[in-house]
Amino acid sequence: MRELAKVQGCLDRARGGLGAVLVVSGEAGIGKSRLLREAARHASDSGFAVHVGAAEQMTQTRPFGPWLDALEITPSSRDEDLRSVAVLLRAAILASAGELGSATHVVIEDLVDLVERLAAEVPRMIVIEDLQWADDATVLTARAVARSAAHLRVLLVVSHRTGGLPAIGRRLRRELLDLDVATDLPLAELDHAAAQGLAEELAGDAMWPAVHPQVEAARGNPLLIELLVAAGGRSGEGDLRCALREHVRDRTWALGDDGIRTLQYAALLGQRFSPDLLAEVLGRPPVEVASALQRAIEQQLLISSGHDLAFRHDLIRDTLGEELPQAVRASMHATIGRTLARTGARSPEIARHAALGAPRGDREALELLRRAAVEYRRLAPAVTVDLLTRAESLADERLPDQVELELLWALAATGRTGSCIERAERRLQDQPQPATAAAVHACLGLIRQRTNDLDGARTEFDTAVALAAEAGQIPAAYLADAAST
Repeated sequence: MRELAKVQGCLDRARGGLGAVLVVSGEAGIGKSRLLREAARHASDSGFAVHVGAAEQMTQTRPFGPWLDALEITPSSRDEDLRSVAVLLRAAILASAGELGSATHVVIEDLVDLVERLAAEVPRMIVIEDLQWADDATVLTARAVARSAAHLRVLLVVSHRTGGLPAIGRRLRRELLDLDVATDLPLAELDHAAAQGLAEELAGDAMWPAVHPQVEAARGNPLLIELLVAAGGRSGEGDLRCALREHVRDRTWALGDDGIRTLQYAALLGQRFSPDLLAEVLGRPPVEVASALQRAIEQQLLISSGHDLAFRHDLIRDTLGEELPQAVRASMHATIGRTLARTGARSPEIARHAALGAPRGDREALELLRRAAVEYRRLAPAVTVDLLTRAESLADERLPDQVELELLWALAATGRTGSCIERAERRLQDQPQPATAAAVHACLGLIRQRTNDLDGARTEFDTAVALAAEAGQIPAAYLADAAST
């Protein structure tokens, strides 16, 4: 298999201490996860320690999440270096001390040092899946580790969906592929002969006559070919997504009401989830939940993923979520939010579920989102933007001035210049109080300064100073405080 041959070449290079980076891309269902599982088995058989972390669409508010999962970094880790990184990250989040982004860079440096130390012990294969959903800190860490890989016994693998990368992810992809140690591995649709061969192998002699005429409808996508065979060839052109839904329904109905409810809550927790946390959410003994999850594994809906479980494919998880009425889904998110709060989870995770389970105008959810946004504003301003945007969608009226200002500074910090200027100018049209207007002009001044519009920046800063004085604030101290927000 051509793909595994490329993986083996990267493993050989990494084992020799030359380092390697592998970038795997392809559409949903094309076989990225399957290839990575096979690659992990090859690596493990070759004496590599394998570490896997995955970004998830619903947990982008967790800075460094895939790296923490991959390297099993927690405050209770037995390894002193792992514990120190976890403690540093938590302290940075709680204190939000220093200049904007400085805490992020300290954590990244510690993670690179940790990878170097681990690679000195045994060769390492580190997999970061679904880069299209990764937070900025995860992307920056991948770049830093890749740049250090040339002299390490490390194979860094990142995967992403074709066409789904945000701007920072596209930059990372370009930078990675510019490295001498990098290999690009795009997964294309199967050609006609390969698709027919896979379908025939899966169908067997008895089912092949029914499946054969419909293979073209799968358009070379291995997962859809598998579903077509599972449906006995009954799906026509354009109906394979419906076949997927029917396939998931059939397999979940086999689990009974208890199993369906278990998987629905798991789907809302994420593509990858902790069985223990799921048991907490359901309010049931872990052994009972484990029984339902084992049946789901037997139905090929779930797979093992380190200490956690994961849906076999995100299309399966999406289908389970789509089956839920909006009111039911909101109630389930609220239950998850309360459970996370009780178990001491991070504020953004609590806030996200609370917001998804809250009705419009829910002040408690709005306050949770605001507090979580402030907690992360220096370490991960992109998280702050996401949380405050969610807050805005819940608000009955315009965001309070302080929350609006926090969103402006976060937009500026993440380089979203156009959105920041548009929002700032719209706020000034409402003729806010002098103190608020001063902060908005100061933010615009920094934006114009960064874009080399020095005359415009000077005008904005002069206006901010005048308005700050009018509001009874000391201009210099005011601007320093505003710039550090």
